Amino acid sequence: MAQATRYGQMTFSDHVEQALREGALWACLCVAVYLALSLMSYSADDPCWSHVGETQFVTNAGGPAGAWFADVAFYLLGFFAYLLPFMLAWSAWTVFRGHGEEPALRVWLMVLRWIGFVVILAAGCGYLSLHVSTFGLRLPNGAGGGLGMLVSTRMLASFNAPGTDVLLTGALAVSIIVFSGISLLHLLDKFGDLVLRWVNSALSIFSGKRQPAAAAPAAAPDSAAPAPPTAAPASAPVNQWLKCRLPQDCRKL
Repeated sequence: MAQATRYGQMTFSDHVEQALREGALWACLCVAVYLALSLMSYSADDPCWSHVGETQFVTNAGGPAGAWFADVAFYLLGFFAYLLPFMLAWSAWTVFRGHGEEPALRVWLMVLRWIGFVVILAAGCGYLSLHVSTFGLRLPNGAGGGLGMLVSTRMLASFNAPGTDVLLTGALAVSIIVFSGISLLHLLDKFGDLVLRWVNSALSIFSGKRQPAAAAPAAAPDSAAPAPPTAAPASAPVNQWLKCRLPQDCRKL
């Protein structure tokens, strides 16, 4: 069995794997930036997949390919097409960060995230088609795209408007949890704790301003200070003077 050539603490195959992983990360990030630029510079006047356009000059920052991609993405997904570059960058970062994990576990996590992402697209596009369709007048199929029109039409026929809103909201919440792995209950708990802390701090500041300032306590007398000298009694100098002037016999009296 061939032995691996070691360089420091990593084998040669580890270096190759790390280089390929990092190269794939930067390549996916560049593609994600290109797709985002193409979506942000979309113009309905460019010749695209769904329409010819008024002029043959392409104003899209991604060129003709970017114009075609933006038109297809907006035609199918509406405003949720902006999530495609994000998903590509997220997937690349997840693969790069998952170094050391088992390949089977990594594949299953990626599949689970993509399933959650697809459900996010379906529920989100359907919700946009129901409530904010007027904001996507410049898009080929409105704010929710063709997917949103399909989902909203089918669900309205089966569950009516209130039931459709409840089901789409639940599907969107579950898909976000599956995709990100973040618990919504944990987020709500943290948010509630933050609000309570802010309210308590505001109440303490307000109550502190309302209370009058407490009087300063009187200073205790210093016991270590020397006592003032006491005056000698007035009769002491007189007795001393008499002792000096009287004869010796009188002093004995």
